[in-house]
Amino acid sequence: MTMEEFIDYQEKAFLTYFLTLIKNEARDAQEELDREAERKTNLSALSVPLDMLPGLSAEDVYEGLETIRTFFVRDMAVPVRDPLLGEAISSLPPKRREVILLFYFLDKSDPQIGALLHLDPKTINLRRRSALARLRDELEARKHEPK
Repeated sequence: MTMEEFIDYQEKAFLTYFLTLIKNEARDAQEELDREAERKTNLSALSVPLDMLPGLSAEDVYEGLETIRTFFVRDMAVPVRDPLLGEAISSLPPKRREVILLFYFLDKSDPQIGALLHLDPKTINLRRRSALARLRDELEARKHEPK
């Protein structure tokens, strides 16, 4: 065996070892994600009375960050504690604001929002995506404003 053949053999052996290692690590990571998914349950998937929900969750509240904005959606109060986010949400048109608040703050799905607003879920998805784009632009613009 010449030196070139030996080096070629070593490179191929290392490559085979390395690819096997990566494949096994990917499999292990996927198995871990699958095990974790089996243990977790979304809070919205629990069938418990509404009065018990506050005891099943926790919210961090920090000194000096009072509720800046409270929005009302279908007679439900939605507090937004981040002043920048509250201003950006208030700049949205009412229909898009309602979809954003229902989806992200009240944990409703597109079909649920569609049923509530008597609209097709595709329309809800379109409104949500356009509202997110506008929110992103608003937040970027406000982030760079002089204080």
